[in-house]
Amino acid sequence: TDRGGSRTRVAGPRAAEDLATRSMAAAPQQPQLSTEVQERATQHKAISLEIQSLQEQIMRYQQQEQENVMVEEELKTLPDDAPLFKLVGPVLIPQDHDDAKATITQRLDLIRREAQKLVDAATAKQQQLKTVEDEIVEMQTKMQQDAAAAAQEVVASQQAGGSPGP
Repeated sequence: TDRGGSRTRVAGPRAAEDLATRSMAAAPQQPQLSTEVQERATQHKAISLEIQSLQEQIMRYQQQEQENVMVEEELKTLPDDAPLFKLVGPVLIPQDHDDAKATITQRLDLIRREAQKLVDAATAKQQQLKTVEDEIVEMQTKMQQDAAAAAQEVVASQQAGGSPGP
């Protein structure tokens, strides 16, 4: 019969049963691969969410760094004899210039170290994400190849008159 421009050969029940058996035998790994692809897709989503969280944390550290750099620049412009206060709770407490500069420097070092740890973690997660993506593409390619091979077997068996295989 002709359906949509392709010719399909209709045979008896034995031929249909044989074709179904051949299709299943040609791609026994399809369900397993499909499950693995789903697992990788779930893993991909989880890693993507982790990367997003890391990027948000990095942005917070970068904002803190900018704020502290501004404070550091302001401290450099103040004369040494200008009064300097530190806000502790609701109270302003006098603070020495050297102590304030040391505190800001230490805080900036800490912020930069922590931000770098997050950048390194995000980079590692990006690499992990790339690996998972490559695995998904590889599995999908395998599934397509298996499906094409199964289809070729079906076509070959139909052209051979639907006779059973070896």
